[in-house]
This record gives sequence, structure tokens and C-alpha cells, in this order.
Amino acid sequence: MEEQKLKQLYSDGHEYYLAGECSKAIESLTKAIEIQPTNTKALNLRGVCLNETSKFEEALADYNSVLKITELDHECLNNKAIALNNLCKYQEAIECSNSSIKIEPNNHNYYLTRAIAFFNSSKLDFAKNDLKKCTSLGGKDPQCYELLSDLHGKSNRNELALVCLDRAINLLNEEDNSDDEDYKIDLLTKRGLILNNLAQFEKAKNGLKETLELNLKNTDAWLNLATAQLNLLEYKEALESLNKVHKLDPKYETLYDLRAKVFNNLGKYQEAIQDLEYLLELNPKSPIFHARSGLCWNNLAKFNKALICINKALELDQNCVMALNNRALICINLGLLKNAKIDLEKAQLLDPKNIITKINLQTLQKKFK
Repeated sequence: MEEQKLKQLYSDGHEYYLAGECSKAIESLTKAIEIQPTNTKALNLRGVCLNETSKFEEALADYNSVLKITELDHECLNNKAIALNNLCKYQEAIECSNSSIKIEPNNHNYYLTRAIAFFNSSKLDFAKNDLKKCTSLGGKDPQCYELLSDLHGKSNRNELALVCLDRAINLLNEEDNSDDEDYKIDLLTKRGLILNNLAQFEKAKNGLKETLELNLKNTDAWLNLATAQLNLLEYKEALESLNKVHKLDPKYETLYDLRAKVFNNLGKYQEAIQDLEYLLELNPKSPIFHARSGLCWNNLAKFNKALICINKALELDQNCVMALNNRALICINLGLLKNAKIDLEKAQLLDPKNIITKINLQTLQKKFK
């Protein structure tokens, strides 16, 4: 009778898990474990459900209980590695994955779990090798191709990053699982970022607008859309997108960085300065933010304030090309042409291909004439 009840509780728990009702699954499996504390199947599955509900420490406890009974349970070892990844304990996750792979070397999921740990601990070559192994064993997990996309992105190989991400999205679409809707939105948002990196701003804009129809509260999608709009010179639209972000998360640092650029292009220099001042509270040693503030004060014809900002930037980094260019502009406005020439020549020496420097040098040459 007790054995029959045990089987039913486990079966109920398994069905609840497959239906995505992890809380109910945990309840049934807990009752099964109370009847038989050494039931490794129930402990392992409850660990999976706990992991799904972000109770990673509790999940670890269940996996450890299983491994005390049977240390060669490679599925449990992999599940434990997943929980350790979620707890950012990557070295321990790698060690667990090593054990699961040693026991079962042909399971592509185990290589994916270890690849995630390698990637997050900046062991990118090892991550790449595991992802290749995963795909060679027939792995078709979207997360595998997403991770490959991230690896290519870190190497600025954005074309390959896009190919891999599109593969991940296609695999996710083939699964046709409504529970993956949030993950799909994340991938589509990331796709917009890659398209921005490839300077395909119109495609990025259109794709991100479609993504936002699925979730209007996705701050990353709004930010990526604003980036595309900014590069398309659609400043008013970019500002609207950034104001959406401000309503959703006013502490989002990237918001103020982008919005300051938009305000500057709209000629709203005082508003740009306010956003830059907020950024400087968070990053007081950023020469770039000091240099950008200086340019805004220059545009307001507040040259003394502009010079204070620029000089602060150069105090922090004497080779900051942006600061040298901005100070040269102020010097041109003040008629200090020789000083401007010194700054621009240094800027050109530091970055010979900088377009802004070339434009400023041309402006300066006309002044000398």
C-alpha cells in the first residue's frame, strides 16, 4: 500500500513538473521523500523543481543527498552543476561537470553545462571547445547557440554572432513552447543589439519594435531601440524610448549615457549636463563624462566652466582624445589658436584616423588663414 502511494506521489510530481507547476510538484515529491527518504528519483526531481523556482541552495541539498547514496549518478551531477552555475560557483560547477562527463562522455547537455561555467569564469577557449562538442553530439539547445553568439560577440565577430543567435531563435520557434516566451524576447532583444553593432540600424529598429509588442516593459529592448534611433538621427523618437526606460527603471546607468547624447544632438545642453552630472556622481573618475560635460558647456558659451571640465578629464587621462578635441574647440572659440593646434596635433598623434580631429584641424586651418 505504501509502495503504491509512493509511486503515485512520484508520478503526480513528475506530471506537475512537465506541466510547469513546480510548486505542486515539490509538494508531491516532498510527501514521497517523507515516505522514503532515500528515494533518489524523487530527490533528484525535487532538486530540479527547486532549481526552476530559484531555490538553488535547497536544490543543492537534494542533489547532495542523492550523491551520498549513489555518487555515480551522472544526471544528478549535471543537475548539481546547473545549480552551482546559478549560484555563480563556477569552479565547483566545472568540477561537477567533469565528473558527469567522465561517467557519460556522450551526453551533449553535460558539455553545455560546463561551457556555461567556463564562459562565466572567462575561460572562453574551454567554453568554445565544449560548445563545439555539444553540437557535434547533436545538441540542439538554443542556449548552446546563444552562448556561441556571445563568444563571437566578445571577439567582435558580429556577423557570426548574428548567425548563431538566429539559429538559437529558430530552434526556440521549433519547440513552440509558450513557457519560453520570455527567453525568446531576450534573444530578440539581443539580436537588436548585434544589429546595432553591425550598423544595421533600420533592421534593429524594426525588429526591436516588434519585440516590444511582446513585452513593453523590457528595458534592454527600449535601450537598444533608442541606440538605433540615435544612430538614425531620429532624436525625438530616441528620447521617447529613453523616457520609457526612465519610467521603468530610473537607476539604469546606460539610460543617462544615451539620453545625454540625445539631448546634446537636440541642442538641449543643460539637460545633457544634468544627465552627465548624474553619471559623474557614479563615475567621478571618468574622463569621457568630464569631456562630454565640457563640450556641453562650450555649446552654452560657458567657456570657463567648459575648460574646468576638460582640464579635469585630462588630469584623469592626459591622452584622452575626446578631451583634447573638446579643449581645442574651446580654444578656437576663445581665439587661442596656438593652444588649439597643440591639442589637435597631440590628438592626431594618438589617433591618426579620428574623424573629429581631422574636422577640427580643417576648422583651425581656416582660422589661421
